[in-house]
Amino acid sequence: ILLNFIGIFVVLGLAYLLSYDRKSIDYKIVARSIAIQFVIAFLLVKFPLGVWCVTKVGDSVSKLIGYSKIGMQFVFGSLTNAAGAAGYIFALQALGTIIFVGAMVSVLNYIGILGYVIAKIGKVVKFLTGASQLEGFVCSANMFMGDVESPMTISKYLHLLTKSEMMVIMVSGLGSMSANILGGYVSLGMSAKDLIIATTLVPLTSIVIGKILMPQTETPIQVEDLKAAKSEAVNIIDALATGANQGIQLIIGICATMAAMISFVALGNGILSNFGLSFEQILGFVFSPFGYLLGLEEQYAVLAGKLLGSKIILNEFVAYGILGKQIAAMDSRTATVLTISIAGFANMGSMAIVLSALGGLCPEKKPLLAQIIVKATIGGFLLSIMNAMIVGLVLFI
Repeated sequence: ILLNFIGIFVVLGLAYLLSYDRKSIDYKIVARSIAIQFVIAFLLVKFPLGVWCVTKVGDSVSKLIGYSKIGMQFVFGSLTNAAGAAGYIFALQALGTIIFVGAMVSVLNYIGILGYVIAKIGKVVKFLTGASQLEGFVCSANMFMGDVESPMTISKYLHLLTKSEMMVIMVSGLGSMSANILGGYVSLGMSAKDLIIATTLVPLTSIVIGKILMPQTETPIQVEDLKAAKSEAVNIIDALATGANQGIQLIIGICATMAAMISFVALGNGILSNFGLSFEQILGFVFSPFGYLLGLEEQYAVLAGKLLGSKIILNEFVAYGILGKQIAAMDSRTATVLTISIAGFANMGSMAIVLSALGGLCPEKKPLLAQIIVKATIGGFLLSIMNAMIVGLVLFI
């Protein structure tokens, strides 16, 4: 428990060391947001009604994944059966759900339900933390959308954002998981319940980390009746088709990135083997201190180091693939803490994606984006670790 508690202060300390303006940090917002995080974590993992709600939502996600497999089986037949002659095909069995969930999210956005929910949660986040209106909105959007999609909901206001707001939005995006990719993680063996807990904690922790890294020294704008940008789909069928096509593009990108990354790891291991080392051993050693600070046993602390290193250098799919092979043998707390700690898009590849996407949406902010992207990525990395530490501490109660 003590190491877990110390770990939270270590994460905050690292953010403080990376801060652009330590004298201007608003400790009131930071302290308030952390306190609320603990309350939310308690409600989600200990309070009976909260546990029931998270479990039901997790079960619903699992059912949705089951429905998505019906469509995949119709198109690809026996290739979707991991026990069949073709064996396990990552692109079909782990990522196929992205097409269905992507289509569903697109439809929900078109009919306005998603935008309505995001706006309401954003107002609650603003009220509880004292964050700006736009920060609360985008951080809430990151519970459902990815690091590129969420800023697009306020694209017409991006040029008006303060430096602090931009940092918070980038940290939130890089520390988040989009709903349409969550099914892919579940297919790798992750608990939908744990992933939902992780994504629920994103808004407040992104404000904590973001406000330390780049304190608010400018006056943010106020927007009356803030709403998400309207879907460009012509009708609900168009929205469904658009979401499905975006899912396909996402799968292609993930597969291409993973093929390249895993090949490079193999190349690196081939070189390192001459010195009796491996890429995994080095990552485990470098990042294992975080494993101990997560309150894990020694064997899992080293594994945590390997997972965290794989996540930030490669991507979270590689990390979840490694975890998925061992998670069944773990106790529930260890499994939950590790799942949450490697959630989010904070990795080297995402740095380029976020920089190019936000730079395209708001060219006048590109110099600022280039200046803060590295620290924002580290912030997104720390966000997930801090969420895991908070949940891990609550689980000790």
